[in-house]
Amino acid sequence: MNKFHEGQHNQQHLSNEEQNELEALAEAELAAANERAKKLL
Repeated sequence: MNKFHEGQHNQQHLSNEEQNELEALAEAELAAANERAKKLL
């Protein structure tokens, strides 16, 4: 995440591999958040 934020600040783009990794991390976090929310209901 630090590399992503640093790149945004410097207006640099991620490589395709890094972009895919970031998207996978975001999807995993979203799935985990959904699971936590289900347990609260």
